[in-house]
Amino acid sequence: MLYIFLTCVTAPLIATIAWRILGHPLRGFPGPPVAALTGLYAAYWDVVKYGRLLEHVTELHTKYGPVVRIGPNELSFCDPKGFLDVYSSRFAKGTQFYRAFGLNDSVVGTIEFSHWKIARSRLNKFFSRRVTISLESVVQTTIDKFVRRLQSEGANGSPVNLFLAFRCATLDIISAYSLDKPLGALDVPGFKYSFVVNTQKALVAVKVFTYVPLLYLFHSIPSSWAFAPNEDLSAEPVSVTGFMGRMKGMLHMHAHVDRLVDNLLANPALARSQHRETIFSHLLEIPNMTRSILRQEATALLIAGGDTTAITCNIGVFYVLNNPAILHKLKIELCTAWPELNTPIGYPTLEKLSYLTAVIKESLRLSHGAVSLLPRVVGPGPAVIGGSSVPEGTVVRSSSTFVHYNSEIFPEPDVFNPERWLASDAHQTLDPWLAAFSKGPRICQGINLAWMELYLLFGHVFRKLDLQIHDTTIDDFKEFDDFLIAVYRGKPLQVTVTPCTK
Repeated sequence: MLYIFLTCVTAPLIATIAWRILGHPLRGFPGPPVAALTGLYAAYWDVVKYGRLLEHVTELHTKYGPVVRIGPNELSFCDPKGFLDVYSSRFAKGTQFYRAFGLNDSVVGTIEFSHWKIARSRLNKFFSRRVTISLESVVQTTIDKFVRRLQSEGANGSPVNLFLAFRCATLDIISAYSLDKPLGALDVPGFKYSFVVNTQKALVAVKVFTYVPLLYLFHSIPSSWAFAPNEDLSAEPVSVTGFMGRMKGMLHMHAHVDRLVDNLLANPALARSQHRETIFSHLLEIPNMTRSILRQEATALLIAGGDTTAITCNIGVFYVLNNPAILHKLKIELCTAWPELNTPIGYPTLEKLSYLTAVIKESLRLSHGAVSLLPRVVGPGPAVIGGSSVPEGTVVRSSSTFVHYNSEIFPEPDVFNPERWLASDAHQTLDPWLAAFSKGPRICQGINLAWMELYLLFGHVFRKLDLQIHDTTIDDFKEFDDFLIAVYRGKPLQVTVTPCTK
């Protein structure tokens, strides 16, 4: 009986192993044999090694070539053509990866392309270039406050955590843009607004959710189980460490959004503006709009609308301050275009400044946007990706880092060099490969708003303030872990702040 039992248990396992190595349609693609056997290979690098899957896959491409089998049914492509083929398609998103965020009905989390088009249409009109420019004053008001807060936090030479500061600024911008009123992140001392701090913890927890689908249920836990109805959620970050601290951080983040959505449902007037239709006043008027969809869209807006832009600013400011020649050129251009500080300058003027534009593009290149190997599922039918024929149903992945670090497109890719964007042919040779907002039909919906934020933030920070790096070096930005966005392993950027007087 024991022999029969062991045979029944082991035979299917042996058959699966044999099939994945000898019979699977991907058997001809190179890669580590263990990756072909089990998805736990990727889980090890993603979870146990704490966000190192992208780093490891990059090494695998160096060893095996431009196409690597990184799972039983998964391929990674590192060549730029492969990247474009993956993300310029209308393939469905990889369910296991995207379901982990708990945003299934939002623009960010919708799996099927046809469903995504419906979700995107809900918000399309709010992110056109015309509407974005018409709301410049909303963004400008927050940036003016941001500059004042940097000065007050940096008074008497006190160092300022610039990443937290930028993240609070971008959070207040997207909330003001969506609701006509900011959340008040910039009001918190030290820029330690809890939603900002806990978002980072939540993204780490999501890595575990990707490989343990049962944990998806965590997104459904009422935040009232963890927080009292009148508990202040704004100023104090969660102090618990480890995985439980990250789970607590996710609950804290959910509680923020739950209160926002419940307040809007109880009093829709909160979403209305005297001057314009807001994103949330529009969503509340859509027939059959549910609390769940509102909650998901609010979460996606507050996270996607802030993190990547803040990282771009953080990276760009560091590299500019770290190179006196670049800083001098940027300051000269801004002072020439904006000689009187008391005279306002607008986005249409700033976006015409060539060196500022070059600095922003180089900052986008080295901050990457979403860095993860975002999965797509080939189909219907097979596809040619990066020159390789790929069977229907295969999960294909790539990363913007593979494009941005490609030395054939960007010589000396590790060097922050705005001059590369000033070449006469840069528009044809480089611009098509700037992938910080992704590529193809699912390109970031907020791209127009992001560009305006970047011009206004870089322009105002470098024209109105003299910043100096404090206790931060290039080593702090050399390596990062992949938690959808880049989470750098070094110290956060700290600066001292002095206002410019002329």
